[in-house]
Amino acid sequence: MLFSRRRIASIALVAASTVGLVAVLHGFYFDPLRKAELYSRDLRIVLGRKAPLDPRLVFLGIDKPSVQLDELFPEEIGASRPLTLMAQGFPWSREVYALAQERLIGAGGRLVIYDLLFPQPANGDHLFRAALDNHRDQVVVASDFVYKRVGAGMHAGIDLPVNTLVTPTEPLDARLGFDTVWADRDGVLRRVPFATTLRELDGFKPVPEDERIQSIASRALHQLGHADLAPGSGSRMIRFAGPPGTIRCRSIYEIFVPKLWSANFQNGAFFKDKIIMIGAEGSWSHDEHPTPFRLAAGGPALMAGPEIHLQALNAALQGEYLHEPALWQELLVFVFAGLVAFGVSVMPSSWLRLLVMLGLVALYAGIAMLLYNGPGILIPFIGPAIIGLAAVIFNEIADYRRERIEKAKLRATLEQYVGEPIVRQLLEDPSSYVNALGGVRKPVTVLFSDLRNFTGLTMGRDPAELVDQLNQYFSVMMEHVMANNGTVDKLMGDSLMAVWGNLHSAGPRQDALAALRAAFEMTGSLARLNEQWRNRGWPEFRFGIGMSHGDALVGNVGSARKMDFTSIGDVTNVASKIQELTTELECELVISEALATLVKDHFDLAAAGPVSLKGRPFAINIFIVMGEKYAPDSPAMEITQAESVPS
Repeated sequence: MLFSRRRIASIALVAASTVGLVAVLHGFYFDPLRKAELYSRDLRIVLGRKAPLDPRLVFLGIDKPSVQLDELFPEEIGASRPLTLMAQGFPWSREVYALAQERLIGAGGRLVIYDLLFPQPANGDHLFRAALDNHRDQVVVASDFVYKRVGAGMHAGIDLPVNTLVTPTEPLDARLGFDTVWADRDGVLRRVPFATTLRELDGFKPVPEDERIQSIASRALHQLGHADLAPGSGSRMIRFAGPPGTIRCRSIYEIFVPKLWSANFQNGAFFKDKIIMIGAEGSWSHDEHPTPFRLAAGGPALMAGPEIHLQALNAALQGEYLHEPALWQELLVFVFAGLVAFGVSVMPSSWLRLLVMLGLVALYAGIAMLLYNGPGILIPFIGPAIIGLAAVIFNEIADYRRERIEKAKLRATLEQYVGEPIVRQLLEDPSSYVNALGGVRKPVTVLFSDLRNFTGLTMGRDPAELVDQLNQYFSVMMEHVMANNGTVDKLMGDSLMAVWGNLHSAGPRQDALAALRAAFEMTGSLARLNEQWRNRGWPEFRFGIGMSHGDALVGNVGSARKMDFTSIGDVTNVASKIQELTTELECELVISEALATLVKDHFDLAAAGPVSLKGRPFAINIFIVMGEKYAPDSPAMEITQAESVPS
């Protein structure tokens, strides 16, 4: 299929419009499109490569067993100072954390991180403070951001641990890091903040003198001597090491139970050089967040806050950050998708276009996964896929609509010349008609009819009345031609030319029989029309019909300004000439010898030749058709649809 320039321009316009629409929706964060894009990212995170997990990371959870201690005997609780304090109810005396820290660091632990807020004074503060001071380089304590009313507006501030534990300083104590996290617009946590300023939290650009407040993951990197691994500012998308529970939560109470300390922690050897996060675990704490792994079946949908911070710390230690293209880079991807869609839309076959585009979308999905698994680049997928598929589908719809319009025009044109059954077959297989336009040689049967003494009939007649009578006459005559699967080739004044076998053929003999049947029906209908016209006081029409059979050149003939689909050849000349003989022969229907040979078994014929025709070197035999040998509904005359096939 070759496309015209206009069609190519239309395809390009559809592709460009699709690119523009998707780009605008993407740029303005159109919610359904944005959610779909985030969903595609989450699928890559769930199905793609995970970050290697640093074996030093340990999560000691303040979980329900630790709060309730219902798995221990009273004797076990009473034999342990920290368990006795824990049994008094949560929140615990802060002496518990002091004892835990001494035990963990005493066992060789490298760093203890408290994902806990200590906003108010409590029992045991002096002991916990002493422990924090004794191991200044081996602890990180959480703080939090709050918004407070200052004057007429709300401004960000930081909620620090109570001063009985950590004395407020400027800049902030090196042991303090915030534990606040922010989800994306759809409520899913995909990125974690590593550093920010209060000015940024208020929605303004920071200035150099602003203090950069570190997250607990960033503070941990500093405490571990890996400050170079901490991102400078802002939030970063991280490659998770796995779904919730990847970093196993161990109940904190177990470190105070001698038998569990021995069995589960090898008398403390387990904690040698470990980075230990102490924080709440479980729904009771309300510190759980949805992550991309909510899409994965068979595991918890929410990840505990302390594990999120450990995942962030792990990503920083491994250098496993994810990268989002800039907006202009995403727009370039959209433009490229539009160019691909244009290239696919000019392919010749509808099915080929759709299959190729589906294949390209699948290939692009593979590329997106490779870029995620490798350098961690999250290229947009939904937008380009929509551009490619929508452009192809819209162009298919335009093609279908254009084809329907063209078929409707073709039907309207053909129905002026042939009957509805032939029109239907030509529309189902237009190749026969299209091929015929270029010119083909076919055996045809030609009918010429002409009104006798028509010039005399026009003398003194009202032109409108005469035109009305002619229209009635031609309407009936043409209907008989079409009803018998013939084609009205042309009307020439008071003459009619019809052809069988040019557009559609049931075979030469069947075409000839159908043409003779149409001729007899025309004579019968003319008699009925004359009776009506006599009653109206109009003059009667008389006509002669000449018919012939032979090969003709069938095709579209004319110029760029005017074209006619017609049949040219000796057979048309013979039909026209022998029609002129009907007057002197005093009959209505004369046929050539070639046609008589085909219909002699079905019609009574009377020889009326040979005759010489002007322009022909030899005389030809002609025959007057006297009548039918069989009734019209006889099987011998029946032309069935099963016999009728496109020529």
